Parts: sequence; C-alpha cells; structure tokens
Amino acid sequence: MGVRRYGGSWVIAGVMLVIVAYVLPVAVSLGGMSAYVVPAALYTLAAPLLYVGARGFGGVRREAVLPLLPVLIVMRIVTDVIAGAYQGFGVNLLSVSSLNVVINLIRLAPLIVSLELLRVTLVARSIHSSRVGLRILGVFAMMTVLYTSPALLTTLVSIGNAGSAIALLTSNVFPTAMYNIVLTVLALSGGATAAIPYAYVVKAYVYATPYLPVLKGLLRPVLYAAVTILQLSIIATVTGKSSVREELRSRLSMLRRRMKFRRVFNGVSIGVGLVAFAIIFTLIISGARLFVVVSGSMIPTLNIGDVAVVTPTKTVNVGTIAVYAGPSAPVIHRVIRVINEPNGSRLYVFKGDNNAAPDPGLVKESQIIGRYAFKIPYAGLPVLYLSRITGGYKAAVKVVLTLALFLYALVLFKEVISIDKFRQ
Repeated sequence: MGVRRYGGSWVIAGVMLVIVAYVLPVAVSLGGMSAYVVPAALYTLAAPLLYVGARGFGGVRREAVLPLLPVLIVMRIVTDVIAGAYQGFGVNLLSVSSLNVVINLIRLAPLIVSLELLRVTLVARSIHSSRVGLRILGVFAMMTVLYTSPALLTTLVSIGNAGSAIALLTSNVFPTAMYNIVLTVLALSGGATAAIPYAYVVKAYVYATPYLPVLKGLLRPVLYAAVTILQLSIIATVTGKSSVREELRSRLSMLRRRMKFRRVFNGVSIGVGLVAFAIIFTLIISGARLFVVVSGSMIPTLNIGDVAVVTPTKTVNVGTIAVYAGPSAPVIHRVIRVINEPNGSRLYVFKGDNNAAPDPGLVKESQIIGRYAFKIPYAGLPVLYLSRITGGYKAAVKVVLTLALFLYALVLFKEVISIDKFRQ
C-alpha cells in the first residue's frame, strides 16, 4: 500500500506538469525557441514522476505484444505509402532542414515518454476496477485530447458551421483518436515498453520523412480506421492465443467454452478487417467513387438511399448507367442515345428509367464521371437524414463512415480489454 500511495502522489504531480505543458502555449504567448523549450522542459520534469507512478502500479514492462511492434509500426507507415502512391506526395514542411528534424525529434521524446507513462499508469489502475472497460475508454478519450493540439480544439469549439466542424473532426481529430486506440491497447497489453516505442516511431516518422502523402476528403479517416481495425484484430488474436494456452492448462469447461467464442470472434474480426482493408485498397487503386441516390428517377434499378459504386471512365454506350456532372450536382441516369460529332467527340443523351422525358441538354464526354458498377441497397439512408442536419451531403457521408469505422474499432478495443482482464 505504501508503494501505491507514494506512486499516486507522484502521478498527481506529473499530471499537473503535463496539463501545464499542454495549455501553456495557448494561455501564454511564447515566442521563438521558448515555444519549444518550455513545454519540452515541463514534459521532461513530468516523465520521471510518472515513471515512479507507473512502476508503483505495475505498468512498466509486460511482454504480451512486444514481438508485434515492428509489424504494427510497418503497417502504419505502409498505409501512408499506399495513400501517397494513389493521391501523390507533398513536401513535408516539418523536415525542411536537418536542424528542424533534430529539434523536433529531441523535443518529441519527453512529450511521448511522459504521455505514455501517464497512459500506462491510468490503464494499470483501471484494470483492477469493476468498471474496467468504461475507465479505459475514459483514459483513451483523455489521451486523445492530450495528443490533439490545443489550438485545434480551440478552433473546433469556435467554428459555427457544422460542415466545417465535421471536416476538421474527420481529417484531424479522428485519425488522432485511431492512433490513441492502438496506443491504449499497447499500454494495456504491453505496458510502457510497447506504447512508448510505437508512439515515438510513428510520430518521428512524420517529423523526419521529407515527403508525406496528400490525403484529401474521406481517404485520410478511412485509411487510418482500416489500418487501426486490422492492428486491433491482430493484437486481439495474438493475446487471445496466450489466453487459450492458460485456459487449456486449467481444464475448466466453462473457460474452454468462453475462449472458443473468443477465438471465433477474433478470427472473424481479423477476417473482416482484412476484407475491409482489401475492399478499400481496391476501390482506391481503381479510383471508384460512391454516390448516394437522392431521388426516385431510376426506380426500380436504383432506389432512394441506395449507394451506387461508380468506376471512372469517360466513354459509355447506349444502355449504360453512368454518372455525369450536372448543373448543380452529379446525376446518375441511363444513356439512351450517343451522338458522334465530326471532330470525333461524342455527346450523350441521358434519361432516368422512371422519368417520362430525357434529361435537358446534351452531355459532353468531359462531364462523364464514371460507369455504374453495383449498388449497396439503402446503405445511404443515414447519410440522407444526416445531410439535413449537417447541411450537406459530403459532411453527412463523413459522419456516417467515420462513425461506423469508429464503432467497429471500439468493439475490437473492448474485446482486447476483455481478453487482457481475463489473462490477469
């Protein structure tokens, strides 16, 4: 008990220093090098205090997932490479000079060490609670805030437009949340020796690489969610196997049934993660796009709320269902006539299957967005309802997609927590 009380007092002191280091750049106008040196110094002071606390609560070293670290790190970096191969790379302004890289890597070390020691301490305290899942979710939420720039949070609070707020959440806060789900799982299953190296290498890569992928629209949240789900599935499977060995030694039928369910769940989870990642990768490579049907002009082929998957092309034939750029929004209708111009170009006449008359005007080849491939029935209904609230179709799509991926990641997150609690 003496160790726990002693560790607890140091943790409180360390937490106070972390909070001061986090809010200081916003509360006080720090100029020049002081904007880097002062927070780094505070995090440096907090690190040994939090280390004492982490040792007191038994969260410094555990071996469960250490062999997985290289795989998890490579998966995270390869995700950026795939995204860059598709949408292109841009110059990383954080690495414009070697001096900048060195300074950033040096000041990053105390920040990562102190935050991850804090995470490990809080997770180690939570694991013995009767509400372990809820408390660890609280730790995850708290650390997501600490890893998010305070200036970004201030901007988010002050935004009056729902669409802009959603764009900021999905492009910045959501990837940070995905990153922190993995870190919380590593802290739970591997302690500080797993969480700190992963956190530092991933962040150091962002600071040191000369080029970063240009991630636009939904690509950033979708890719980060996909790789997070795959990482969680792998961790759940590996830690679950360890639990299976312990369970077999115990020869208790109840535990055997319980672990059989966990093996099936983990197998399905990693299978779903791989399939989802493969589908997303295929759609990205092929350039396919998703469109939600918002009218009944193509009934019965396409109903309101269906999601149409469209592959890119500029040439379509009579009878083809295609999407073209209309005066105010994309239109998905069927080609009923093709007009060949003397100069070799083509003009198209479109008509909705449920419409009495063709679409007004002729459609040029340059207006063609793509050919309809297949549909996901009624999957876009939530998007239609949300678009009325968020004020736009694109914002609604981001909300639905990121929320669905986030909820699935949380399911896997909860599974890893349950496995780790059972192992203990």
